[in-house]
Amino acid sequence: MIRAPTSTGCDGFVPHVGRAVFNTAIHRYVWSSTQRSPKTSHVDTTEVITSDRPTTLAFVRLADGHATHSFYAENSAGRMLAPDDLPEIPDDIFALYFGGISLASDPGGGAYQALLVREGDGSAVMIDPNIRPDFIEDESR
Repeated sequence: MIRAPTSTGCDGFVPHVGRAVFNTAIHRYVWSSTQRSPKTSHVDTTEVITSDRPTTLAFVRLADGHATHSFYAENSAGRMLAPDDLPEIPDDIFALYFGGISLASDPGGGAYQALLVREGDGSAVMIDPNIRPDFIEDESR
C-alpha cells in the first residue's frame, strides 16, 4: 500500500502488487515498473499455496527518495505456513527464492527452512537478505 493523495486532497493508500519474490517471478516477462499480476505476466501459479488467513500488508511512505515501511504480518498466510503445507516440488523447478522477511519469523521461517533442506540440493537457491529488524523474534536463530 503506497500513500497517495485522494480526490479530496487527503492522503490515502493505493494497493500495489509486488516486492522481491513477485518481482523475481515476473522478471523474465516484464522489464518495466508497470504493475502486473502473475497471470498477466505468464507466471505459473500451480504450486501456490492458498489460505483463508490475511495477506501480509506493507504500508509504504515515500519521502525525499526514501521509503519507510509499516508491516502487518502477525498471523498472516505466509507467516503461519507449516512444513506440512508445502507441496512436492516438480522436477522441472530448478530454483528456489526466499525473501528475507519470510525467513525471520516462525512458524513460516521453519517451513521455508524445511523446504530448503528438502529441495535445495541440485537447485539454484537465492535469498533476499533484506531482513527488517522489527520482524526478528529470535536473533540467534
